[in-house]
Amino acid sequence: MSIGIVLSLKASDWKSCTRIVSNLLKSYTLFLKEEDFKIYDFSRDSNSRERLKLAKKIQQDSIKHLIFLDHRPQPLGLIKHLINQKIQLDKITFHLYGDFMLDVRDWFEVGKLTKDIETKFITASAKQQRVVKNIFSKKSKNIFLCPFPVDKKEFFFDPVTRKEERAKRNIQDDEFVFLYTGRLSQGKQLIPLIKSYSNFKKLFGEKSRLYLAGLFDNIINPLIHSHTPQDYYRYAFQDVYFNLPENVQNSIYYLGPLETENLFKFYNLSDAFISFSLYHDEDYGMSPIESLFCGSDAVLTDWGGYHSFALEGEESCSLVKTSFKSSFKKLDGASFDSSDCIKKMVKVMMRKKNDQQRVASSSLYHEHFSIEACAKKLQTIMEKKGEPFSGFSDLGKEVLQKETPFLGDTGGFSELYFDTYKDYISE
Repeated sequence: MSIGIVLSLKASDWKSCTRIVSNLLKSYTLFLKEEDFKIYDFSRDSNSRERLKLAKKIQQDSIKHLIFLDHRPQPLGLIKHLINQKIQLDKITFHLYGDFMLDVRDWFEVGKLTKDIETKFITASAKQQRVVKNIFSKKSKNIFLCPFPVDKKEFFFDPVTRKEERAKRNIQDDEFVFLYTGRLSQGKQLIPLIKSYSNFKKLFGEKSRLYLAGLFDNIINPLIHSHTPQDYYRYAFQDVYFNLPENVQNSIYYLGPLETENLFKFYNLSDAFISFSLYHDEDYGMSPIESLFCGSDAVLTDWGGYHSFALEGEESCSLVKTSFKSSFKKLDGASFDSSDCIKKMVKVMMRKKNDQQRVASSSLYHEHFSIEACAKKLQTIMEKKGEPFSGFSDLGKEVLQKETPFLGDTGGFSELYFDTYKDYISE
């Protein structure tokens, strides 16, 4: 046994992260022999004494290669004990999540501590990879790409489920259904979404409806320490909703949070997943890719990891143009093109798929993002040689030097935010 897989057995507060870790583990176990690896519980609730005990256990087991699957806790707490105990590791692999920039100082410390160890950082999307490369030293050759896998046994197109679930809800054959699942927050752009849907329905989509699933939260953007008071966004959302035309209100359905079984049903009954998120940690997007696994179309902002779902030669994922906007003396962050989003909504409605087309589309996304497909990518990455951490770029050092690097002097975002996330917007 020489490989240790580190994760938290306690479920994450973010359901998508729990599914990611589970699916990554399944990918690794497809090509690693059971006798060649051991799983270690790096608990989110662990204290320093417990982390020291874990480090000693890793040493006793003669582990030479550690693979960190989870996003929490950040690896630094365990890495410190491993180095202090002079544990001889040959390799460390880290899977990076959207919260990488929130923990950038901890990652810098991880880099310094592992300067003599071969390290690999695996990002989940091409745009996230570019952002991380811009932060790391230009000499870095240890930043790799592998999507977060989806289980094709859990998410696939089922015509029987589609027919039954639409019938339960009196959805007509010629009615077009949009679906959003995820957090209902300002960063996810839920208020602009229902406004855009209202404009779409007034102009083109009388026979349409919108389902919203998830919980409201008060997070705006932790990068600039921006939150709202308890239930503020829920009330702001309701204020906008109750001022929409009555026929629009009657076609928007709030479902609350959904478990996997019900997600499968709604992904199948819907015609297009829709999300205009501009949140800083949109490094991937489990909800849209799960929906695409079920053969639906998707209308997504061309922001961060969403970009990776638009496959060449495949029309299932339509991307809405994004850019950075600014007002007097401050940068307001990213925005999406409201007219382009209407065009893309009309486009997916006009090309509504039949069952045969959904089967073909589902199979194509299985080929690129399934547990099996990602296992092949991870095996290839493992066979490549990494290198010791080589430090941060000038941009990365500038980010490290400031307490709140992304907060502008006059409010909003700083120019440093633009420089860091410029690869997340449309090209």
